[in-house]
Amino acid sequence: MVADEYSKESFLWLFQSIWLRAMRGRPPRSIVADQDLPIKQALSRVFPGAHHRYSAWQIRETERVNLRPFPSEFEYEYEKCLYQTQTVVEFDSVWNTLVDKYGLRDNVWLREVYEHRENWMKEPVEEQCRRLYTLTVFRIFQNELVQSYNYLCLKTHEEGAVSRFWVRKESEKHAVTFSASNLSSSCSCQMFEHEGVLCRHILKVFNLLDVRELPSRYILHIWTKNTEFGFVRVVESVVSSRDLKALMVWSLREAASKYIEFGTSSLEKYKLAYEIMREGGKKLCCQR
Repeated sequence: MVADEYSKESFLWLFQSIWLRAMRGRPPRSIVADQDLPIKQALSRVFPGAHHRYSAWQIRETERVNLRPFPSEFEYEYEKCLYQTQTVVEFDSVWNTLVDKYGLRDNVWLREVYEHRENWMKEPVEEQCRRLYTLTVFRIFQNELVQSYNYLCLKTHEEGAVSRFWVRKESEKHAVTFSASNLSSSCSCQMFEHEGVLCRHILKVFNLLDVRELPSRYILHIWTKNTEFGFVRVVESVVSSRDLKALMVWSLREAASKYIEFGTSSLEKYKLAYEIMREGGKKLCCQR
């Protein structure tokens, strides 16, 4: 529809001639769109009273590009600041500590991120999982959510409360079944069955059907912040060798992320964490 995506005039035409006509002259109160300059200029002119929120997909794509030059420790702390802080005061405190720690007060991209923080758009399902999941698992879920925006979804069959969909991107195609009676869903990729986190294909269907919160059955307690019993007991209870391997990988990844978090807070804690991991590595190598 828009031949020139870099022209303000193209978006002025889109919003004035197409959008307002379709909506009978009623402007939106809030709009989710990219943060590209032509779009921002056109929105401020045609919909001056609307709150422009940035799309989660573009935010994550921008982060992937701009975080590459930084060390992995900074990326971990950056994501923890954005996705694990609970209040504005807490966010500002953690953010200031972060940029001062790495000497990044003058970094142009980070300054823009902070200045535009009021425009970030979090979907209800993303906010739900941010509150519940550990940071490691939330990263994986969020990647699936962001990737789901790249897929097309087509309903192929409906019988009673059960619907079937094809979710595809180019040559990749997966079958998703959804039951409206209990909000249960399954996908041919079987990511949830193997890894315990919903796949991008089911999330695409949920988005299409306006499912705004994940049913509790899809939030495994083992991946939440308030897990009290540790991983070992759960891992030992798994029968399937394939599921066992997946759980072991995930649990070790989660444990390693906590070592990184605590071990990088000071030089003394780094030395202690390094020594613990080195001694643990020796014991692991001695096991037959």
